[in-house]
Amino acid sequence: MINILSTLILILIFMIGASIFSFLNVVAYRSVKKESFVKGRSYCPSCGHQLGATDLIPIISYITLLGKCRYCKKHIPVKDTIFEIIGGILLILTVIKSMTDTGFSLYDIDTGTYYKMLLRVILIFSFFSVMDVISLIDMQTMEIRNRHLTILVVLSIISIFIMPEYTIAQRLIGMLCVSMPMLVVALIIPGGFGGGDIKMMIPVGFFLGWKLTLVGFFISILLGGFWGIYLMLSGKAERKSHFAFGPFLCIGMAASLLYGENLLNAYLGLFLK
Repeated sequence: MINILSTLILILIFMIGASIFSFLNVVAYRSVKKESFVKGRSYCPSCGHQLGATDLIPIISYITLLGKCRYCKKHIPVKDTIFEIIGGILLILTVIKSMTDTGFSLYDIDTGTYYKMLLRVILIFSFFSVMDVISLIDMQTMEIRNRHLTILVVLSIISIFIMPEYTIAQRLIGMLCVSMPMLVVALIIPGGFGGGDIKMMIPVGFFLGWKLTLVGFFISILLGGFWGIYLMLSGKAERKSHFAFGPFLCIGMAASLLYGENLLNAYLGLFLK
């Protein structure tokens, strides 16, 4: 019975995460199109037909419709569904991490610990959600907007109280340990890093502290490097071509927030044996 309940809870958590990221897909798409995401119903980007409730179920609608619009039969971009899946997985991982960090257990529920865990889940997944929107917009426009950076600043300040394991000193160093080197590179090599990338790393560094920020940046550089090599080998880009680095920063920082401590301890363990 407990296993069945746990499975149902995981499915529910996954669908909530997928639904939130599905909405964020709309927010990012309409933001690029300079449309309001508050007014107006969702529509097919190909034929413009308004979508019904059965067309908007995250992941499930894409599968049942075989990846095609119900009305014009044109293919629906799979990117949105991929991000919905990522959202579901991220919320599950966020809950698991928050339960581990706070010591919360479904088998021995303590009210105080529960609220600490819940606040942590809301904060971390809000962080992931902003990074998701930044990535989606940056991929289309190569621009990171100040309004989203402002939200990151607010979240980073709130994190002082919800994630006290990172001291103010660690956070202040985190603000500069990546953003300043990126700025220096951008000044020496024009186009080395975008201004939006540099500004984003200030609140992100404060949110994560210097250790996780460095781990996340290392992951970002690796992923961005592999992507750049792929673009050049496939003939889709030249050596001096530019591509959006923001999504790689977001992936690296998200991975570091979830697993950075484990990765750092494993790496240091190689030299301390």
